Amino acid sequence: AMRRMRALLNLGGVLFFDVNNRHNARADGWLPVLGRMVYDLAVPGNTRGDATYCWTLEERTINAKGHLFTPSEVACLLRQAGLQIKCRYSVNYDTGARHRFAFEGQLLYETRSR
Repeated sequence: AMRRMRALLNLGGVLFFDVNNRHNARADGWLPVLGRMVYDLAVPGNTRGDATYCWTLEERTINAKGHLFTPSEVACLLRQAGLQIKCRYSVNYDTGARHRFAFEGQLLYETRSR
């Protein structure tokens, strides 16, 4: 999908890519995130961030699946798609604040074609 998005970019075009951060300590707490980070290093795997969840909208429940990414997973995916990271933002979507470190919010990438 990312390769297809890259192919749609005009010369000098920019792609913004936003993902849920598995290592977001501001949202999930430091202790659970430190545990995930240690486990991710000790037992790496592509399915570690897979999650299932339910959304309740009005009186209807929707079962869904998704993936919580690490910064290194996203960097690898972008590289494989031929995209260069121009800037990585760590954003607290509750407040709109941007933070310096990846573990302080969700991940928003500004990329361009290599």
